[in-house]
Amino acid sequence: MSLWLPLAVILSTGGLGDGEDAWLRCFRVFATVACWSAASILANDLTDVQIDRASGKERWILRFSLRWSVALVALLYGLGALNSGLADGAGALGAYLAAAALGLCYSVRPVRLKTRGLLGPLAYSSSSMFAFVVVPWAWMGSHWPALAVLAPAVLLDKWVNLHFHQVVDCESDRRNGVLTYCVAVGVERGRRSLKWAVLLASVWLLGTLIFVALSLTSWRLAVAGSGAVVVLAVGLYSRLVRRSESASALLRELHWTYLGLTYVLFRLVPLLLLARLSLREPAMWSVSGVVALLVLVESWHSFRYRCDGRG
Repeated sequence: MSLWLPLAVILSTGGLGDGEDAWLRCFRVFATVACWSAASILANDLTDVQIDRASGKERWILRFSLRWSVALVALLYGLGALNSGLADGAGALGAYLAAAALGLCYSVRPVRLKTRGLLGPLAYSSSSMFAFVVVPWAWMGSHWPALAVLAPAVLLDKWVNLHFHQVVDCESDRRNGVLTYCVAVGVERGRRSLKWAVLLASVWLLGTLIFVALSLTSWRLAVAGSGAVVVLAVGLYSRLVRRSESASALLRELHWTYLGLTYVLFRLVPLLLLARLSLREPAMWSVSGVVALLVLVESWHSFRYRCDGRG
C-alpha cells in the first residue's frame, strides 16, 4: 500500500509528537484509508458490473442486491469520514472527503472520469494522493517539505500504475466499450506516453529517496545504501528475464529503474524508518510489525502478479 512511505516519512519528520499515542493514531489512519480504499473499489465494481461479466469476472459484492451493495459502500465511506473527523483539526476530514469525491467521480456515472481521457488517470491518482499523503500529513502533523515531496511521488506512481493497466487492457477495454485514454488514442500512443510518465515518476522517486535520506539524522547510509542495492538487484533480475517467455507485462512495459525505486520507496524504506522510530518509541513496534507483515504479503503478491493472462 502506498500509505506506508508517507506515514513513515511524516512520523520521521515531526509527526511522531510525544510518541505516547502515535501508534494509536497510525492504526486510526490505517482504518480510515482502508475504508476509503474498499469503498472506492466496490463502487467501481458496481459501476463496471456489465463490463466485468462480459470479461468473465465475478465480483463478490454482486452476490448482494444493489440496495445492500450501495449501502455497504456508503457505510464504508461514512466510517472513514467519521474516523477522520475525530482527528485534531479539520484537515484530515477535508482530505478524506476530497479522496472520496474524486474516487466516486472516477468510477460512477454520470461523471465517470474513467472514460474521459486523461481526466481518468488524473482523478484516480489525485484521489490516491489525498488518501495516502494528505490524510496522514494532516492527521499526524508534519512539515510542508514532506508534503511537497510525497504528494507528487504518490500521484505520479499511481498515474503510472493506472496508465500501465490501460495499456495492458486496451484491447479488452475496446471490445467492452470502455473508452479509457489508451482506447481513445490507441495502444501505441498510449505506450509512448506511458514511457514518459515512467521517466518523470522515476526522476521524482529518486529525488524522494534522496530527500528521505538527507532528512534523517541517523540511518542515512542504511537507507541510501540498501536502496541502491535493491534497485540494482531489480535491474539485474529484469535484464535476466525480460526477454524470456516468463517475463510479466510489468517487466516488459515498465523500466527496471522505476520498478526498483517503487519497491525501495514504498516497501523497504518504510520498514527501515519504522524500525528506527520503534527503537526510540517501543510502542511503535506494533505498527512496525503490522506493516512488515503487510509488506511481506504485498511483495509475495507482486512477485507472483501477472496481468497478461499467462500466470
